[in-house]
Amino acid sequence: MLRQQSACCRAALALSLLGSTIVFAAGCGEKEKSRDFGKVKGTVTFKGKPLDHGTVIFQHTEGPVSDARINPDGTYELNAAVGETKVAVDCREPDVQLGGVRQEIVPGKSIVPEKMSSIETSGLKYTIIPGEDTFDIKL
Repeated sequence: MLRQQSACCRAALALSLLGSTIVFAAGCGEKEKSRDFGKVKGTVTFKGKPLDHGTVIFQHTEGPVSDARINPDGTYELNAAVGETKVAVDCREPDVQLGGVRQEIVPGKSIVPEKMSSIETSGLKYTIIPGEDTFDIKL
């Protein structure tokens, strides 16, 4: 019995030390760069009319992504990392649920040109500045 307790105690001690090592190691990694953020707001229009739904996406050249919903009046507002960003606008018709056994959901058709929904193909760029700024997106 004593031998069994001693084995259990050693196992508990080993797990405790392993847990402490993992927690300690997790804090030793490279720290993420401290960033300044700016507030960006604006209106998204397509063919001269405000979009009433969708998403605006800003991706900083160093990686951080910020996005915001487009409000029914076409406006958006977000906080994004200061610096150069690529911008995209995703606006689609509602998803369609197909019948049958699988009941698959098919994404709705894009209302804006499909290339505008990807930061890689939209061609839109914007430089975020500290403080507040306005960026109206005209598609």
